[in-house]
Amino acid sequence: MVLSSPPSPAHNASKPQAKPILKPLWSVSLAITLVACQSGNTTPREQWRIEQQIHPDLPPFTFVLTGDIVEERAEIDTIAIYTPDNPKSPQQTLTGFNTTFPDLTTGGFVVEDLNFDGYQDLRIPQFLPSSPNIPYFYWLYNPETGEFERNEDLEVITSITVHEDQGTLESFQRVSANTFVLENYEFREKNLVLIRRITEIYGTDDQKQVVVEELQGAELVVISDDILPVKDGE
Repeated sequence: MVLSSPPSPAHNASKPQAKPILKPLWSVSLAITLVACQSGNTTPREQWRIEQQIHPDLPPFTFVLTGDIVEERAEIDTIAIYTPDNPKSPQQTLTGFNTTFPDLTTGGFVVEDLNFDGYQDLRIPQFLPSSPNIPYFYWLYNPETGEFERNEDLEVITSITVHEDQGTLESFQRVSANTFVLENYEFREKNLVLIRRITEIYGTDDQKQVVVEELQGAELVVISDDILPVKDGE
């Protein structure tokens, strides 16, 4: 991975959990550059260029994110996707979204397989909320059309963790000062399905209530509801 120096120091938001690391595939390097662009007489905009191979049978794509840096936050509203055979004209352009996130290196942009079909997909934070529940925009790659398609169903997942070994997506939510929710999702017949929810409610007596629900048939069913001691560090 090669990172060029952005116009101002990168500010990375703290995350409630470890997140998957964006890494190169099949000996194709990930190259990120940050440049200014000018369109007519408008104010120069910023561009973040990221090269990534999303499948071993496909050439590497170059993702060009365009936006502005406002108050040390990347505000991105366009992602143009280029292929090596036509580097001057985008194969696809993603619009209809706006982000504001304090990561001046990539804007929080991540390329990874979200539906476990072997093709890498896209996500980018919508904004950095006061709570740790970070929302994302998501696009899934459709090998039949050769394009990335926005998936709004996935947008219920905040502060996402991808469990590739389990084929599940984990959503973290802080509902209130003492209530936290972990939800696990999986794709079934291309549909996103909530399969498990763990709710932890912390009391004032070094104890917490832990409620576990699992999908049985078409409904989530409570399989356990326990009062447990709070461990050091929780």
